[in-house]
Amino acid sequence: MERELKLEVNETKSKVARLDECTFLGFNIIRGKIRWSQKSEIQFKRRIKELTGSLEAKRKDNLRSK
Repeated sequence: MERELKLEVNETKSKVARLDECTFLGFNIIRGKIRWSQKSEIQFKRRIKELTGSLEAKRKDNLRSK
């Protein structure tokens, strides 16, 4: 593969595995469907809570100051 594509392959990061056994860029392919990995989904939800939580706190502060 390295000769054909003229790319260097990092063997410590590369592997041959079934699709249901690996995650690629935060996604899994399960039964032909693309799904978020559990870790990515948790991080996404936490980030949304951080962003929306700060907006809710600002709204409450604005209501109190009026």
